[in-house]
Amino acid sequence: MVNKNKHEYIVREDGIGKIIFNQEENHLKDQIKLVPTLTDKYPYLYKAFVKDGFLEDPDKEYAFMKEIVYDKKVVGFSVYRTSVNDSYILNLIYVLPEFRGNNLLYEDLMDTKQMCETDLILIDSPNKYVMDSLVKNNLAFYINKHIIISQLPLSFAVDISEDLKKKIEQTNNLEEIQTLNVNSPIYDTDICGIVSFETEGLPNLISPLLDVDIMDSNVTNHRMNVNSEDYFKNLKKEIEDCGVEFS
Repeated sequence: MVNKNKHEYIVREDGIGKIIFNQEENHLKDQIKLVPTLTDKYPYLYKAFVKDGFLEDPDKEYAFMKEIVYDKKVVGFSVYRTSVNDSYILNLIYVLPEFRGNNLLYEDLMDTKQMCETDLILIDSPNKYVMDSLVKNNLAFYINKHIIISQLPLSFAVDISEDLKKKIEQTNNLEEIQTLNVNSPIYDTDICGIVSFETEGLPNLISPLLDVDIMDSNVTNHRMNVNSEDYFKNLKKEIEDCGVEFS
């Protein structure tokens, strides 16, 4: 009988994953498109990626894509984008389900820090699985049953509406910006989202619910029951009651 779930893995005999990137004038450029790369070179990863509920804009571009290798097999990938002050953003990491739990996220982050010679990597819109891995590797910690504080900044994009623009201090060319990246160390597992409290002209914000996390019906229910005023007030009190200080 043929095992339909068996992958024909790409093998790296040296155990080292390849890195796909474009470089101009010694600088990485956000020019790598993930979906075409996966469908062309890693169809088994793309099939599993979609099956697990992940969605990706085929036109979205990244600075580089890294193969994740375990036991000489390519079992996943990660993609990064450039950011300010020589920092990088981990936008997405995916590992085949049967290979999760092997500290592959931690290894990928440490390898990227060394490769890019940077001390700062941000995590863009992490799902619950990523947060669990950060906790497992002591890069984040629970302060109670549902609030996680990350040692790496968590980032998410916010659409810039006219109302939001008015609340943000005027900066150069702000009217030309359609989205804004918000950073926060706070993650609420009840709603599977990053939480950012009101600051610097921005209102209280919650990162959008990811498709992969929507599979948890409890998360959807929690999101529906969140009252914007009371939710942020109560969450802030919970954090302060746990002895965590933040500015």
